[in-house]
Amino acid sequence: MIGKVSFLFFLIAPLLPNAQILKGRVYIANTDQTLAGASIYYSGSSVGTISNEYGDFSLPARSDKLPITVSFVGYSSFVINDYDISKNIVVYLTPLAVQLKDVVVGGGYDGMSRAEKERIFLQEFVGTSKIAERCRVRNLQDIQLIYSRKTKALRAYCSVPIEIENKMLGYHLQYYLESFVRTPRNVTIAGNFIFRESSNIDLKILERRRNAYFGSRMHFIRALWNNQLEKNGFSIHLKVAEPPILNDSLIVAVDSKKYIKVNKKVTIVYVNRKEYLSTFYQVGDQGIRPTNYMLFNRSFVYNSADTIP
Repeated sequence: MIGKVSFLFFLIAPLLPNAQILKGRVYIANTDQTLAGASIYYSGSSVGTISNEYGDFSLPARSDKLPITVSFVGYSSFVINDYDISKNIVVYLTPLAVQLKDVVVGGGYDGMSRAEKERIFLQEFVGTSKIAERCRVRNLQDIQLIYSRKTKALRAYCSVPIEIENKMLGYHLQYYLESFVRTPRNVTIAGNFIFRESSNIDLKILERRRNAYFGSRMHFIRALWNNQLEKNGFSIHLKVAEPPILNDSLIVAVDSKKYIKVNKKVTIVYVNRKEYLSTFYQVGDQGIRPTNYMLFNRSFVYNSADTIP
């Protein structure tokens, strides 16, 4: 019981010590027109709000200062990494350069059926775990899926947030997709998302969330940031038979931000499970997931079904 209670506290604690309120206003870029109904939320969390009719918003301040994301349908999401809690935040959202109606489909059959496209998209975006099997994308019909015979790439576009119901973990995930490209070798996903708690959260759901966290990418990044890989059951190797790579050789600072940097594919081992990493991750002490372009090898793909705040 102690483990379950501690894990729940771990998820909600950052809001407890700080009663300050963040305030701000959302505008349309290059205008003085405010934007009502924009979603403002701590990236990858369940804490957020909506801008009012004047574009104004207020958000409970967090002691850990997670990045704040502002999203609105038809506009590029804006991520605020550096902000002063005592000052009002002003955000300008830019309309997406390529709207869904402007995407050239080419007309007719593109070499892959809609059913097959949906199967691949759900496999890569939602996942294939037991939790994923119980997830439901409520507006799959809103997602446009385009396949290229020449490059064998599958791309996804959606002009509204993708709504994912995760019954196993007790969340509703609202995902603002900016890019999805699946090739025979890699998957790239870009976007921002906010969690909303479902009703009737019980101990079984809390236990599933706990199991989803341990060994996850967020768990790995937090352990790496705190220099506690071994304590948390992780090790990183160029080859599994070789000694693990030291923590300090992986984290680099670029433009006042920290990244995990690897020049070649490495193997991440968690207990008896192996994953593969060959990209950059922007990291923070709370294991922030990247909110911009992400590239993963097939066995280290981000899946929305197993993600928790």
